[in-house]
Amino acid sequence: MVVAHIIDSLDTGGAEVVAVNMANALSRVEGVTAHLVVTRHAEGDLRQRIAPGVQLLVLNKKGPLDIKALFRLRKYFIRENVDVVHAHSTSFLYPAILEPFSNFMLVWHDHYGLPVRPDGKRNYPYKLFSPLFDHVFCVSQQLVENAQKHLHVNPHHIQLLYNFSVPLQVSPAQQVAKPKDKKVIVMSANLRPQKDHGNLIAAVQLLVQKLPDLVVYCIGAGKDEAYKDSLKAKIEAAGLQNTLFLMGAQPNPFAYYNIADLAVLSSSSEGLPLTLIEYGFAGCAVVCTDVGQSAAVVNRESGWIVPAAHPQELADNMLYALTHPEEAAQKATRLQKHVHKFFSEEAAIEVVLKVYNAIVKT
Repeated sequence: MVVAHIIDSLDTGGAEVVAVNMANALSRVEGVTAHLVVTRHAEGDLRQRIAPGVQLLVLNKKGPLDIKALFRLRKYFIRENVDVVHAHSTSFLYPAILEPFSNFMLVWHDHYGLPVRPDGKRNYPYKLFSPLFDHVFCVSQQLVENAQKHLHVNPHHIQLLYNFSVPLQVSPAQQVAKPKDKKVIVMSANLRPQKDHGNLIAAVQLLVQKLPDLVVYCIGAGKDEAYKDSLKAKIEAAGLQNTLFLMGAQPNPFAYYNIADLAVLSSSSEGLPLTLIEYGFAGCAVVCTDVGQSAAVVNRESGWIVPAAHPQELADNMLYALTHPEEAAQKATRLQKHVHKFFSEEAAIEVVLKVYNAIVKT
């Protein structure tokens, strides 16, 4: 079986990491040839994570509808005899255009939900092209229900598929030194409003009043310069210039997880956060907001989960976790066992292969 995963970029977002992880995993499955198609450009921190067994195509499309790139993709699918195209998030458009004139089966992987227009209606391209989807994976139950309601797809072919992560080894060159006599907090999230770094900044401002020897590393890309500048202004206004640092995208976030006393996610909305799964694999103690499917990963037995947009509760739980290291370690161990059981590569690939085999035979 020949499978091509398609994604728009190799930046370190949740959908992009899942696409690369899936392609890598499939390349190790006997009888499967794995391809990864990137629609935009080849730059991005995930480039170095692509396994040698994955065949890579970069379209370098020049705009939303680049006819030359579309025909390059068509020729590639024909030449490689692709059986299944697995499109992540917004990358479904080109394979959907090609699907009626091709032999491959099209799987759409919904990471973020259907965009909503200003008039409140669902974004029409998703509904328009959805009859061409042979199967739909969604990363949360809420997204499953929305897809069943709005897409023209048999509800039995819309399925929950939890994200999964793969622990990354930290090379000596990637290791990060832990600041001496400091408690270290890490948050891994791209700089987007949904991640609500402002909530974290406000919580840390409260926290340093009781725990001044603190360093907070925020890992994640930020392409919106205006939003990034607003966060820098909040950090300065809170007097946290020497405490909270925006580190940008990092090729291996596990280098920071390994020195963390606590890992945090302060989001106002989520699907199923891949970051929480990574925290679990790294053995981190975790405080996160109760949004999306976060509670499917972290619960009160395996971490601390608080309401969104409540800096005081976030700060109180961060303080408790940092001042009760034995309890934090016990919860971290439970979380690590949980993610290994339910969010492993093996569990996800077993489900995906079952769907591929079923739709290819129809």
